[in-house]
Parts: sequence; C-alpha cells; structure tokens
Amino acid sequence: MAVGDSGEYADFDVLAHAAQRGECTFEYLVMAFLARTVFMPSSTNPTSALTPVMTDVQGQPYIVVATCAEAMASLRGLAKFAVNLTGAQVVSGARADMGVMVTLSEGTFALAPELIAQVRKSFNLPVRPD
Repeated sequence: MAVGDSGEYADFDVLAHAAQRGECTFEYLVMAFLARTVFMPSSTNPTSALTPVMTDVQGQPYIVVATCAEAMASLRGLAKFAVNLTGAQVVSGARADMGVMVTLSEGTFALAPELIAQVRKSFNLPVRPD
C-alpha cells in the first residue's frame, strides 16, 4: 500500500480512538505513532522553507501533524503544503518546550511536551538542539 493511501492510516485512527476509550495502552499508541509516516503541514513551500502549522494549548506551543489525507484536508485552510515524516522524526525535531497535536481523520490527540521528553528518553531519540 502506498504512503498516503487512506487505508494505511485508518488502522492508526482506529487505534487512537481505542486508546482514548482505554481499550489499548497509550504506550502502544505512541509506539505506533513513532513508526507511522505522518504529514507535517507547512504554510510555505517546503522546498524553500518549512513553516509548520502551530497551535497553542494552555500557553504551550504544539506542532500540528496529520495522520492521513483526510486529516490533512481538514488543515488546508492553514497550509497548502506538507512534508512526510515519521512520528519519530517529528518527536526528535520538536523543541523541548513543544508538544505535538496529532490530527486524525476524525478528531485529534495531543502529546504534551512532558510526554515528548519522556518518549525521547524511553526510545533513545535525539533531542533537537535549540
């Protein structure tokens, strides 16, 4: 199945909703996210400069990513471009004070900055130098 094919991402969206209902562990969801290819929307053409879409949650910056074409379409008003990255690349590239807002085909879930730090440590991921 090609990256970006909706069927590939549907299982992740189902998994995310199952985790939100307590039907699977959040750790399992995080492991799946790290391995998953996601879209990072950009308001500028990434061939010249990547300008990721950001949101604010209780005063903290969160970088926005999308799990599938449908989720990316919901962000079209904010960004006309996107790059494909793995979840691990997103986590490694986020600043220490930054969380990740994961946009699903239906809904979102957030990985708080404290959780991002824990994931980096647990999975031995590099930390972006500021």
